[in-house]
Amino acid sequence: MSIDRVVWLFVLLLGALAPPVHAQVPGQVSFQGLLLNSAGVPVQGNQNLTFALFAAPTGGSALWTESHSGVPVTDGLYDVALGSITPLTPALLSGGTRYLEVTVGGETLTPRRPLLAVPYALTAASLPSFDALHGKPCNSQNPLAGNLQVVYGLNGAVTLACSAVYTLSVAVAGVSSPPIPGAVTSSVPGISCLAFGGGDCTESYVGGTQVTLSAANSVLYLFTGWSGACTGTGPCNVMMDAAKSVTAHFMQNL
Repeated sequence: MSIDRVVWLFVLLLGALAPPVHAQVPGQVSFQGLLLNSAGVPVQGNQNLTFALFAAPTGGSALWTESHSGVPVTDGLYDVALGSITPLTPALLSGGTRYLEVTVGGETLTPRRPLLAVPYALTAASLPSFDALHGKPCNSQNPLAGNLQVVYGLNGAVTLACSAVYTLSVAVAGVSSPPIPGAVTSSVPGISCLAFGGGDCTESYVGGTQVTLSAANSVLYLFTGWSGACTGTGPCNVMMDAAKSVTAHFMQNL
């Protein structure tokens, strides 16, 4: 019997992967699939299934394999617990996307399917507490996606949220030619604003970041103070909890 394809219903069920942080992570993932033959008719009867994880959608060697014999298939539907024979580990699921390959009765189905993000919850086994997640990047491939915020509520509830990203805009006023190189700079890398809007005068920061702006005097121009999100003549401390704009004012040093 030729198997035409497998339809993935619930690739991953969170309930199997969300024990308390200090509990023993089971190393299993509930998996359901739908098997159809080449005519599109659902498969019936017990089937021998082999599952394998790869680091790429094609080629390469399997990082993990597990075989299930005599799996009941009813109207094409089957349900197995991946990891119930060979446990899934945090190390196996770290380091990039993993692709699942299914073999039915010796026939390998294509294409491999990427696992969803839920299996990576297995890495909670290595966390001492939820506090260890606070401040971690929401998306390590895109730092501007924000940082995780851990909020504790009533009855032991824990909420994980991704902090927003806000824009800080800096302007320089009162300067005519020649411009002041590096007129305004920031303690957190990003801002290096020249007169006339040159340099880097706009930067995005993760919510909750404190940015300190400093204004530099030159031979021809003296810094006279801030306006906008800061006032006075001292360092400008800006808490990035919303979009902010700051203007540094200079006067000619006669």
